[in-house]
Amino acid sequence: MHELQHCRARNTAIENNHKIRQCHLNIKPFGKYLLSKHISEDADDFWLGIARPSSQAQDVPNADSVYHALITVEPLLDVVPLDEQFGIWPRKTVPDGLREALFGQQDRTKPEGSFAVLDAAKVFGLADFLDSEDLTYRCLFKGAAETDLRDVAPYLVQLDEASDLTRRLFTRSQRAGGLWDNVPGIYLRTTASFDSLWRHLRRYIRVQDENGTWMYFRFWEMRCLHHYLTTIADSPTLAPYWSATRDGHPLCYVMSDGSHWNLVRGSATVAAKPPFQMTRESRDILAQYQHRRFHIRLADYLQRETGDLEICTASKAADLTERAIRHGFTIEKAIGDFALAALLAGSDFLTTSEVKQLLATQQHQLDKACKILSLARANSSFRRPL
Repeated sequence: MHELQHCRARNTAIENNHKIRQCHLNIKPFGKYLLSKHISEDADDFWLGIARPSSQAQDVPNADSVYHALITVEPLLDVVPLDEQFGIWPRKTVPDGLREALFGQQDRTKPEGSFAVLDAAKVFGLADFLDSEDLTYRCLFKGAAETDLRDVAPYLVQLDEASDLTRRLFTRSQRAGGLWDNVPGIYLRTTASFDSLWRHLRRYIRVQDENGTWMYFRFWEMRCLHHYLTTIADSPTLAPYWSATRDGHPLCYVMSDGSHWNLVRGSATVAAKPPFQMTRESRDILAQYQHRRFHIRLADYLQRETGDLEICTASKAADLTERAIRHGFTIEKAIGDFALAALLAGSDFLTTSEVKQLLATQQHQLDKACKILSLARANSSFRRPL
C-alpha cells in the first residue's frame, strides 16, 4: 500500500504541474483503465492500467464444452431519471421506464432478486452507508484488499425497491444524494441466491490471459460492460460466461450505454465451463471501448479549447490521436496537448525545426507536449488547414 500511496502522491504532483483537472484528460497511458496486470497470483494489487494485447495466438475455451447460450438485448424506452420529488408523496424510488425490468416478477414460482454491483470509488462513503442500511451486501474483494481498498472496492448489494439507496441510485440532483450521473455500477436480475451470485462474480475480478498472466477486471463499469456484452452476444465461447451463473441461473443486466437503456438478457446454461479467460478477443473489445470514449472526451476538450476555431469530431480526434502516438505520445494529457497544438497552428507547424528538435529530446512526453502547445499558441497566427 505504501507503493500505491507514493504513486498517487506523484500523480497528484504531476496533475498540479500540468493543470490536468482543467481539461479532464488523464496522465494515465492512453486506453488504460479497465484491466490491470497482476504479475503475482498471491500479491495484493490494484488496477493500474489495461494490459497490452498479446501477439500470441488466441486460446479460447472449446466451443463444444459449453452450450451456445446467447445474449439478447431488449430496449427500455422512456427512461427518465427521478428528480428531487419535492412535495410528492409517496416518492418513487425507481423510474417508471426501469421499474418492471428491475423489480417486476414474470414467474412467481421462480422469483428474481434485484442486485447491484456498486463502485465505492464513485459513491462517497458507500461502505459506511451500507453498514447503516438494512440491506444484504458484501464486498467483492477479500482479505487485505477488502480492508485496504474499502473506500474504492466493488460491493454486491441486494436491492430493495423501497430503500433510500435505490431512490438515490436513480435520482439526478444537484445535491449530494443523487447518484444517477455518477454511473456507480451495474444492475442485475437473477433467481440465484445472494451467495451464489457473489461467488459467481468473484470469478471475474481476477482473470488470466492466454499466457497465464493474472489481471484485475473492472467489469462493474456499466457502459463498458454494456459494450462488451452487446458485442459478444452471439459468441459461443464468450456469451455463456455472462449469460448465467455457474450453477445455471440466468442473468439479466439492466444497463445503459450512456444514451439508451437496455435489458441485456442471458439464457440459462448448466454445462461445466473452464475458467473465464481474458483472451485477445476480449481485450480488443475493451480497448475499442476505451479508445472510443477517449476520442469523445478529446473531441470535447479540443472544441472547448478552440472555441469556434475548429469543430472537432470524434473521428478527427481519433486521427489526431494516431498522429500523436506516431510521435511517441502515449499519455492522454500529452496526446491532448499535441492534438490541440496541431489544431491551433496547423500541420506545417509540426514540421518546423523547433518542433522537430523538441520531439528529438529525451524530455518526458508531458513536458514535450506542453512546450509544443506553448509554441503553437505563440505561432497560431499562421495556422493553416489540416
